Parts: sequence; structure tokens; C-alpha cells
Amino acid sequence: MMAILQFLGFVVPLIGLITTAILLRRFASFIHVYFLHRSAIQRYALDDDTFAVVTGATGGMGKAIAEDLYDRGFNLVIHGRSQEKLDRVKEELLQRGPLKKIVHTLRINAEDTSTYDFSSLKGLKITAVFLVAGGASVQTVPYDQVSSEYANGVIRLNALFPIDLLRALLPQMRAAKVPMLVVGIGSITGRYPAPFLSIYSASKSFLLRLIHGLSIDESFHDPSADTTFHYMNVGEVISPGSFTKEPNLFCPTPETIARAIIRVVGCGHREVIPVAAKIMGKHMNLGEGKNKNE
Repeated sequence: MMAILQFLGFVVPLIGLITTAILLRRFASFIHVYFLHRSAIQRYALDDDTFAVVTGATGGMGKAIAEDLYDRGFNLVIHGRSQEKLDRVKEELLQRGPLKKIVHTLRINAEDTSTYDFSSLKGLKITAVFLVAGGASVQTVPYDQVSSEYANGVIRLNALFPIDLLRALLPQMRAAKVPMLVVGIGSITGRYPAPFLSIYSASKSFLLRLIHGLSIDESFHDPSADTTFHYMNVGEVISPGSFTKEPNLFCPTPETIARAIIRVVGCGHREVIPVAAKIMGKHMNLGEGKNKNE
């Protein structure tokens, strides 16, 4: 009995110590990401020839990210499925502030085709890619009654399109010997599936694993390469189709969440929830800082 008590007297405090250390580490990481970290986005605006690619940039979060990047000095390639909307956003961007940058448009309806033409991107010095295009409508019928057209469109938009875009861009980004940033805009449903969004949830979970896998692949191909991959776990954002109509703590505006996403770039974590950065960094000048390889 004494031996058991002595053993427990050693093990229980040890377990408590380990648990405390884990919690302190998580707390320290939390403080670093949302209070101390300085965004590394400016590292990718190398010169007047630097481009960032933003998909789904004709509205909502994608447009807000494109506006933020343009104001920071990036040339842009904005993607959308409507040339009319792309031209309008391009004109709005060119009217912003004193910086006069280059804006190219890339019209592809990712839901309707699985063959994508990225030839217009060849020769551009691209250092950052923001995979924003995505989404799905709520289907309240059983899965077996969902049309194959809908299911295939969701998969093409949220999974196949990012795959093919990165397949086209990574080689030329790698060959340019410049810092590389890939940001996948995901969804909380990729981690915690929501009712009536099973296909969408699966496609966002796929994007999470794609970002994770590519970050590992790139480190094996060239351990010295300066590459950063992020998957941003985003919840509901105010949009014409959102259930919430007024912005609040848990459903911010596209502009607010875009600033939060940019703010945590280079924080050292592959998977990030940027909403907390929005809440806690709203009135803080986090500035720009040095990024570290993951």
C-alpha cells in the first residue's frame, strides 16, 4: 500500500505539471498570435513587379483581401467568373489611393468546368496566392437527393480549382527564388461539419489537408526555400446570402475578416482562426514584421 501511495504521490504531481506546461504553452501561443505577432505580409511585396493572386475577388472576402493587398503595394491578379464584375473591381482598385499598381483579371467559372486555363499567369513574379473562391448553398434534402450537378460543382470550386491553380503556380513561384505564401481560406465546417453542408464540409476539409500536405512536400523538395502555407478557419461572414444580416462578434464584415487574415500571416501556425485576431487586434497597431519558415 505504501508503495502505491508513493507511486501516486510521484505520478499525480507529474501529470499535473505536464498538463500545466501544455496549457501554458497554448496560452503563450495564443498571446503570440493575437497580441505580439506582427504581420509578415509585406515580405512578399518585394518590388514593383511582385504579384499576388486572389481568387473569388469580385465580392465579399476576396474583394476585401484584394483591396488590402493593393493598398500595401501588391500588383494583383484578381479571379472571378464574371468579366463584368472583374472589370468593375479592377477599376475600383485602380482608383484607390496614391499607389498605382497593375491589376490583371482571370475569368474562370470554376464550378462549371474542370479544365482551367492559367496561361495568362505565366511570366508573372507571383509571391502570394490567396485561395478565397468557394462556397455552397444549403441543401435541406437527404444527400442521395442532392443533384450530381450541385455536388460536382461544389467539389470543383472548393477542391479541384485550388489543386489545379497551385499546380500551375508553384513551379514558377519556386523557380523565381522568392518567398512564397499560400493562404487557403477554409471554413470551420471543414473541422466541424454543419447540417446540410456535408459536401461543402468535405471539400473544405480536403483543402485543409491539401495545404498541410503541400507545406510538407515543399520542405522536402527544398528545405532552404522560404515557403509559408496557411489555412484560415473562417466562420460566417456578412454577405448577401448570409443568415446574419448585421455584423457582430461572430459574423464580421468582409473588410474586418480580411484585415484579420492579413494580420496573422507568418504567425508560425499552419492552421489559424483569424476571427480572434480581429477581435483582439482591432485597435492594436500590429504593423509588419519578419516571417519565419514553417
